[in-house]
Amino acid sequence: MKKVILATIISAFVLASCQKHNDELYKTETVTTPDATISKSGWQSVSLQGGTPNARGLATSVALLPAKAINEDVLADGIVLLFGKTDATVNTLPFSGSGTDWNYNVSNGVIDLSVSSSNSLSTASVLYVILNTAQVSALEKSGYSRNDLLNISYEKAKVLFGLE
Repeated sequence: MKKVILATIISAFVLASCQKHNDELYKTETVTTPDATISKSGWQSVSLQGGTPNARGLATSVALLPAKAINEDVLADGIVLLFGKTDATVNTLPFSGSGTDWNYNVSNGVIDLSVSSSNSLSTASVLYVILNTAQVSALEKSGYSRNDLLNISYEKAKVLFGLE
């Protein structure tokens, strides 16, 4: 319960103090396939503002990423994939390991990234892929389950979605 309260307080603070993002900083690319449209970003640097360490010694940082392609259709039946990178390591999010917990939530037009770490972590990079309902259906027809897509590795996603 304390984690939920702490996360709510931190989120409220960030939302109240955040500035409007410059969309030029967060460019996305839309790729059209015969079945549907895939929106994806390139690697985006995010600045992580450390919070107070919790009982496990993890300080939680949050970042908001604008993502105009996240709409009601995506929220209802689509999928938003997020990959996080520190140094040369890329992980499919959510991810826990090496003293760092990565989580995210999506809402209309926004990805809310949360990183809890025992290490000093001030910057990281993220990349997202937004699949609308039609694209998810097309991928399911080609043999991918929703679970396969939610747990896809970066290497596999790179090939499937043409990522950098």
